[in-house]
Amino acid sequence: MDRLPVPASLSSDLLYFGAGLVVLVLWIRDAREGKGQGFPGASWVRGRLWAIAAAGGLALTLLETAGEGLLGISAEQSTLPARSLLPLLGAAVVEEVVFRGYLVVTGRGRAALVGSVVLFSALFAVLHPYLWSWEEGTLTWEVRTKTVFTTAFLFLGSLWFYAVRFAFGNTRHSLLPCFVAHATTNASVWVVKLLQGHLSWGG
Repeated sequence: MDRLPVPASLSSDLLYFGAGLVVLVLWIRDAREGKGQGFPGASWVRGRLWAIAAAGGLALTLLETAGEGLLGISAEQSTLPARSLLPLLGAAVVEEVVFRGYLVVTGRGRAALVGSVVLFSALFAVLHPYLWSWEEGTLTWEVRTKTVFTTAFLFLGSLWFYAVRFAFGNTRHSLLPCFVAHATTNASVWVVKLLQGHLSWGG
C-alpha cells in the first residue's frame, strides 16, 4: 500500500500539487470551450461515470489492503508524511493527462488500443520505483513479495483508469472519469495509511 516511496519536501509537494491544479484548470477550460491548450479527453461526461470510476478506484484499494493482510506484508509498507495527500492528488491529474491522455494508441483499431493500454500500463507500473532503486548511480532490483504485489496493483489500477476512459459509455473518451478514479484510489490509500498508523504528522 504505497504510492510515494520517497518522501519529498514540503516545497516539492506543494509544487506538484500546484502543477496538478494548473493542468486541471486548463483542462476544464478546454472542456468548456473546446479549444485552448488542446488537452486530450477534454470533454464532460455524466455523473454516473464518475460514480463508476470512483467505485472501481476504491475497490482496488480495498482489494490491495486485504491482499497485503492475507500475505502478511502490511507492515512492510512505507510511512508517509501526512502532507503526501497533496502530491497524491496532483498525480491524479498529471499522470492521467500523460498516460491515459497521450500514451495510448487510438484510431488504429481495437487491437492497437488494447495493446497500447497493456503496454503503457506495464510502463506506468514499472516506472514507480518498487521493483528497483537508483542510488549513487547504481541500479538495484528489489524483487520481493511486497514490491511485486504493489507493482501488480499499480498495473491493475492503470488498466482501470484506461477502462473508464474507453468504456462504460464514455463515448467522447473524456479524461474526467480517469481523474476521479485516480484521485479516489490515491485518497483512499492515504486514508488506509492513516487508519493503519502509517502517516507521520511532523516535518
